[in-house]
Amino acid sequence: MVIKKIVFILICCHLIACNDTEVDCSAVLCAGTPALAFQVLADNENVFLNNTYTIEDVSITGENSTEVTLSLGNSTEPESILILQNPSWVAGNYEYNLVFGNNDPITLLIDIVNSESDCCGNIPRLRQLTIDGDIQDNEVPVNRIILD
Repeated sequence: MVIKKIVFILICCHLIACNDTEVDCSAVLCAGTPALAFQVLADNENVFLNNTYTIEDVSITGENSTEVTLSLGNSTEPESILILQNPSWVAGNYEYNLVFGNNDPITLLIDIVNSESDCCGNIPRLRQLTIDGDIQDNEVPVNRIILD
């Protein structure tokens, strides 16, 4: 009889312990706001590698453009990828004009949504990027801008 009570108590304890529905997020590392990466080409050559442009030749205008940072990052070649970031992005649509030297502006439409997750919810995420009217594939880590 005592063994039956011990087995019953152990089974009840096991069932109670397994009923935990909370998600443990202590080991989860959440990403920050999106950074957009662009390979900028003219005549099939990277404009930063062939010294057509430097980062000082690039400007951006549009909503909250003063909060946007432009920098050059590394890919397979040193400092050849244009990085666009805004740590203040919240869910919404943003329109920017990216200008390289005296070229016509490149229009960027950026659609930001908040992520939905138990551990990393409510973090701004890129839903859609449009470059001069062409919707980009979000699975591509580096987008291309072709200058005329």
